[in-house]
Amino acid sequence: VAWRSAEASEASIACSLREAGAAAEASAAEVARRVVAQEALAEQAHRHAMICSAELQELRRASLLREEHLERRLAEELRQRCIAESIGSSSARSGSTGGGCLAAPSA
Repeated sequence: VAWRSAEASEASIACSLREAGAAAEASAAEVARRVVAQEALAEQAHRHAMICSAELQELRRASLLREEHLERRLAEELRQRCIAESIGSSSARSGSTGGGCLAAPSA
């Protein structure tokens, strides 16, 4: 009777070990799945960051181009005003018309 009890206990332990092993494998598989999912999210975040960085760089470049264009336009307006004032003062022989060539351009 004692040996049957020992066999039953041994069988129960073996069954428990198999169940624990299956649970460990399932847990390991779940961990592996989560790791793969996290890696995919990290890759997606990296791609998104690279896209945002490129877009930001493009916006900065466009802003610089607009700034350069505005500077050229203001310089041309100032040049035209100086020419007009020079012509006006030469014709009238009355000196500067007020603003002068060194006056700041109106924005």
